[in-house]
Amino acid sequence: MKTFLARIGPGVLVGLVAFPVLAGDHSYTFYDMGFLGCPSDPYTEATDVNDSGVVSASSVVNGCREGHAFTWFNGVKTDLDDAYEAGNFASAEAIGRTGVIMGGGLPPAYVLDMRDGVVTLHDPPAGCEENEYPKGMNDAGTIIVGQCDRTGSGDIVPAVYWIEAGTSLDLDLFDDLPADATGEARGVNDDGVVIGVVDGEQRSFIWQDGVLSEIFNGLGGVGVVVTAINNHGLIVGLAGTPNDFPAMSYDMNTGVM
Repeated sequence: MKTFLARIGPGVLVGLVAFPVLAGDHSYTFYDMGFLGCPSDPYTEATDVNDSGVVSASSVVNGCREGHAFTWFNGVKTDLDDAYEAGNFASAEAIGRTGVIMGGGLPPAYVLDMRDGVVTLHDPPAGCEENEYPKGMNDAGTIIVGQCDRTGSGDIVPAVYWIEAGTSLDLDLFDDLPADATGEARGVNDDGVVIGVVDGEQRSFIWQDGVLSEIFNGLGGVGVVVTAINNHGLIVGLAGTPNDFPAMSYDMNTGVM
């Protein structure tokens, strides 16, 4: 599952935990992970970190034209592309406790994972012509995909939750949204609880045991955008206050934001 990990846009510096700065009784260290091979546009994005401190990340190579997945551990980068003979391991989106890495490849296989050095390509689930890049994975290997194209021409269902290889559940949207509204899965914990957002709306949902529920704003403003969930049911993201849209945490067990 995700621990705190800064996701910084174009630029080389990517924070694992943050800089020799004291915050209360805690200090944090900021690491420069470098980049794989694009000096003119050095871009690196850290996406996840497991309990052993191995970071999954993505960078660009070959004249800044191709994305490559890599891992970072104790200052050492390992490019994952060499292990994917069928094409380009373009992005690493999540890493599990046992070192399983889930990411995105080039068409026709957008979703892949690497276990013990062996890469497996995952075709879109039944009923999906195409799917967007993967969004998350739990330590049991359950994968969530942001969206699924029913016909290959834009008939999108809100989100796809892969229970196991070849099996999926669609997450229906709220009844009061327009028929053409879409959504996106954002995270899944080891209990199979999925969180996501509604595209075009600052609304977020929880999917648990077949039940879809909305996360309502508890900070006195409008809008909730979730980004991650842990095994304790603590969800983080953004939410509106009367004057701002700050980072927030939401406990799904108590309903407190």
